[in-house]
Amino acid sequence: MASLEQPADRLLARNPLLTPERARWLAAALTRPVDGGLVYRADPRHKMVNPVLYRLEEAMACWRRISAPVLWLLGEHPFDHPVVSGVLATLDERRACFAQLSEETIAGAGHMLQWEKPEQMAAEVERFLLRKS
Repeated sequence: MASLEQPADRLLARNPLLTPERARWLAAALTRPVDGGLVYRADPRHKMVNPVLYRLEEAMACWRRISAPVLWLLGEHPFDHPVVSGVLATLDERRACFAQLSEETIAGAGHMLQWEKPEQMAAEVERFLLRKS
């Protein structure tokens, strides 16, 4: 990539709830300079399918053993992807695994709420951590 505009534009295309300023900041954080251009800092293999597939039943068995309070944050606008729609269809089953679940929805955020609304996400985490049990 020749400049930050390319990864920033790609971020905006995939995350329409991002502001251009935040997309440019993220582009700078997610890339590094190499030979007069930019490359992503992430290992491209992180997008590959894992050799061991995620097993929901096993994850839920682990979740049922959690006794500590749990904060579940969701974006107001779900990510439009077949995998996510499958998750959304099982949310109640997943929620039921946690003995002490607090759920909050971040207004104006989608799937990448940590990028789209980090201030609101941080405020919810802080409120959760500072609450009196």
